[in-house]
Amino acid sequence: IRNILDYSKTNAITLQQELESTELYIKMEQMRFSDKFDYYINVDPAINQNIKSIPPLILQPYVENSIWHGLLHKDDGGTIYIDISQDGNFYDIRIDDNGIGRQKAQSIKTKSATKRKSHGMKITEDRIRLVHQLNGQGGTVRTVDKVDEQGKPMGTTVIIRLAISNTN
Repeated sequence: IRNILDYSKTNAITLQQELESTELYIKMEQMRFSDKFDYYINVDPAINQNIKSIPPLILQPYVENSIWHGLLHKDDGGTIYIDISQDGNFYDIRIDDNGIGRQKAQSIKTKSATKRKSHGMKITEDRIRLVHQLNGQGGTVRTVDKVDEQGKPMGTTVIIRLAISNTN
């Protein structure tokens, strides 16, 4: 919570800080849900994670969505994979889960008595778009519904292409 409060006051943090906050969030949710899911984070070793280069709290809303809407509804648990590479002045970030998929998650949400509306992903996409408008950089967010040969949902992948601002 302290990290979130501190980072919310700044325009950019290091990739290492972003990953530490994300990992703390994931570990908290693992404890909360009795280790119902696993996670793996892979960062290209060539990336300098210690420059202030990205807006804070970019990954957390997507990871939260994977956990709450994709993995928690699986009987046998699941896994989140976060993979970060660099392509020139951009980070390419993949958040991949083997959850129930967006269509089934929406069906469950529609049937549920709780009508909790999630705004995190929309706000984050808007922030990425705003950074792009302000400095000609930014990035894109794309969501891919994974299915097997029979069309059965196999999870969701979020692909974020985020400009590296180098504001160290």
